[in-house]
Amino acid sequence: MKLNWHTLIQNTCYKDNFPKTEQRNAFVRDVDRVTFSDYFKRLMRKTQVHPLTGNDHVHNRLLHSLEVASVGRSIASMVFHQLREREELPISNVYEFASIVQAACLAHDLGNPPFGHNGEAALKEWFANQSELREAVGERYSDFIRYDGNASSFRIVTGFTNSIDSGIKLTLPSIAAIVKYPWFSGEAAKDKFSFFYSNAADVKAVMGALGCMLDGHCVRHPLSYLSEAADDICYSLLDIEDAVALKIVDKQAALNLYKSYDIDETNNVSHARSRLIGRWIDAVVANFFTAYDDIMSGIAVDLTANLDIERAKDFADLHIYHDTHTANLMIGAYQIYNRILDTFIPPLFNKHLGKASSKDEYVLTHMKRSFLPEGYEAQDLYTQLMYVVDQVTGMTDNFSMETAAVFSGAGDSSWRW
Repeated sequence: MKLNWHTLIQNTCYKDNFPKTEQRNAFVRDVDRVTFSDYFKRLMRKTQVHPLTGNDHVHNRLLHSLEVASVGRSIASMVFHQLREREELPISNVYEFASIVQAACLAHDLGNPPFGHNGEAALKEWFANQSELREAVGERYSDFIRYDGNASSFRIVTGFTNSIDSGIKLTLPSIAAIVKYPWFSGEAAKDKFSFFYSNAADVKAVMGALGCMLDGHCVRHPLSYLSEAADDICYSLLDIEDAVALKIVDKQAALNLYKSYDIDETNNVSHARSRLIGRWIDAVVANFFTAYDDIMSGIAVDLTANLDIERAKDFADLHIYHDTHTANLMIGAYQIYNRILDTFIPPLFNKHLGKASSKDEYVLTHMKRSFLPEGYEAQDLYTQLMYVVDQVTGMTDNFSMETAAVFSGAGDSSWRW
């Protein structure tokens, strides 16, 4: 069996019963819905690489997502024209087709936690150290000890609950185009997966409707390769540009890197980056059609494998990610997560065990006012923990710092969490 564009490109919105207008395309509406969501706004205060910097030219997750969306839209537009020549697409408007990838790129980091990958590591470490909690939850505990922001992004766009009011209400293709790792945490060879066990029904509903279930296995939507390539291109180069702005990396060292890619006609780092991105976009489009049969057969491919992106990533790893200022703040991220999780989760667990103290009940009362849904007590422990993870990973860097400070007794007592 093979994937089919007539099934892959459909404008059905997930969990959306609102009336539609023919004048507004569903895929273009996806872009608007992500852009105007609260989750997207919070990315402005979430770390890309350099946390809590005062430099206005340094990327946060929101700016990164906007740039990824720009590159993704360009790649998708070029792919569209070649697919139209093959007469395989059910739509004839390049803007609509490109909007699917643009929306997915805007949404791909919505589940990114405070302090980025270090925040992921801090959360996983906390859960890994809770042996009694692990035993009580069972197999699904892998969602926590292998936590991946990609799965949080899928959970956000599909919704935390089965309520019609839950989720961002995107079309099925835009949701599927963010799925890079189409398996659950317990099936992951590494700590990379796109689905929490809590979203099993959503996976079946979304991926199944698009025909992305081949021989009983979930496979990637072809457009997910375009959004992934756009992300890889942007973060591999723009982290370096930020490091130059922060004087972590010498400008000449960055230019020398670009010269190693045969881009040596400019002394401007931004210009060099722009030219290399343009070259890589062309290469990704060519690679998509080289691997086209495999992609449509559900076989995983890497559209950036021959771009030598690893050279730029190795440069960043050597010169940027271990900078003292960045490292100090990231070490602090572990303390922040420990403080917040130590406050939120023991009361839930103690209540589950039937031994909640008066302090536990007090904390739970405020958690109900803040984020626990009505009737949460009837849910199993795993689901209750997911509500806490939703809340913590949805915080901005700044909000998580203030919350941890309040819980330590040193913050503003009027702070509302």
